[in-house]
Amino acid sequence: MRQQLAIVILAVLTILLAPAVGAETVDIIEIDGYERDVNKGDTYEFIWTLRNVDELEMNFTVNVTISEIGGWNISMSPMTTFLPYSDARTFTLTVVVPTDAEGRERISVEFMVYQNGSPVKYSEHKVVITIDEPKPDVDTDLVFGIWENPFGPPLDNAYGIFVMNVLLWLGISFLAVITMDPVVKHWTKKSKNKLDDRVLAIVHTPIIVLLFLYGAIVSLRVIDHIIPGWLISLFDQIYYLVFTIIIFYMAYKIFKEVVVFYGHIMSRKTATDLDDMLIPLIEKIGVVIIGIIALGALLSHLGIDLTLFVAGGVVISMVIAFAAQETLSNFFSGIFILTDRPFKKGDNIILGNDTWYQVRKIGLRSTRLYRYSDAAMVTIPNNKIGSDIIALFDNADDPGKISKNIGVGYDSDTRQVKAILKEIIDANEHILKDDPDLQPVIRFSDLGDSAIMFKVIVWLDDRDNRWSVDDYLNTEVHDRFEKAGIDIPFPQTTVHMAKEGE
Repeated sequence: MRQQLAIVILAVLTILLAPAVGAETVDIIEIDGYERDVNKGDTYEFIWTLRNVDELEMNFTVNVTISEIGGWNISMSPMTTFLPYSDARTFTLTVVVPTDAEGRERISVEFMVYQNGSPVKYSEHKVVITIDEPKPDVDTDLVFGIWENPFGPPLDNAYGIFVMNVLLWLGISFLAVITMDPVVKHWTKKSKNKLDDRVLAIVHTPIIVLLFLYGAIVSLRVIDHIIPGWLISLFDQIYYLVFTIIIFYMAYKIFKEVVVFYGHIMSRKTATDLDDMLIPLIEKIGVVIIGIIALGALLSHLGIDLTLFVAGGVVISMVIAFAAQETLSNFFSGIFILTDRPFKKGDNIILGNDTWYQVRKIGLRSTRLYRYSDAAMVTIPNNKIGSDIIALFDNADDPGKISKNIGVGYDSDTRQVKAILKEIIDANEHILKDDPDLQPVIRFSDLGDSAIMFKVIVWLDDRDNRWSVDDYLNTEVHDRFEKAGIDIPFPQTTVHMAKEGE
């Protein structure tokens, strides 16, 4: 991978630096056929000639890189050479075909031309080798190798056998059409869900098409000694392309109509909102991945080198990740919020700025909140909420609690103050008084600058009663203290001014 990445970088540098050397540098002359049908165990050579035609009469060095195939003996001579101006060099690729080789192989040959250590030209060439397989032992005089040819002239030959074989495969495909549904549904009708019915509906037609195409390709063996090899190869290519498209079409439909469909059903049965948000995201990512894999398989079969695409994709991914780091941060923060569940939709929360909100919607990028102070809807990025201090008012394990600091004048009777506060607390039905662990607290807490301070802490029977109990305490304390003549002082400063001369 490092070597391939280095070649990509050198190729880019070649494009950038080539004008500094000259309009033409080195001609790469193809003097051979680079797509051959070969026999197992034989040795083959492929030849290129490189000629220095630089307009500035520069001397160059040529390095050659070749791809490897496991189990194959492949060599290039020379791998590196000096190329003076107006001179030429011949490069020979030697390939020894293994005795167990099969199918088709591709060898990449890359020429990199340097001038004083700087790349000035890059060129890639493909060698395509197709291994000749022994002709199958097919009786061209018998249909399916079993029956006599029923046709008379002019089809009393291999062409007639081919036509008959194709017709039989067409009949087999038709028989599969009329029998697949009854037979498969007989075995699937016992299931309680509709999963098998969905899968059957998706794969029904594609399987029939693939069956017929396979039969047609197999039938070509009867006449492969008559029609050109390149035509057989073309039909094989078409079959592979159609096969790949159909397979990935079925993968797409199964993913879309089975996996995603049942994912939505399962997400509606769960209490968390995470799966409701992730299923659409997974759906989009899955479709893109299936498409990319299908395109890669097709391009690879067509002999298109994917190295540059992969290297370019890595670079583009890094650029996108850097440019979208804020979005990615919000996305992962949204995942953490949905999984860690510090709050949920409908909860009342207090953020670090002591502002009260109600959670209306938790998204993968942001969270929408209702702000009580001005009755406004606000949208906050998830990474901001994830790093903030959150106080959850709803669904806490402890009941609601109210804590108050009450100041009275220094001339007040502290015992009378405590008695009045206790009477006020005892008179409210929402304040807990019977729980020994949650008894109301009334304490002489501090000697302040302008007042003596009392700490009052009460627990409630329901957190939703917090506002009404807080209002009750404030109202009753004010009214009862006023009736009892207990002063509630406010902060004040006394300034003594000395007279001049004193």
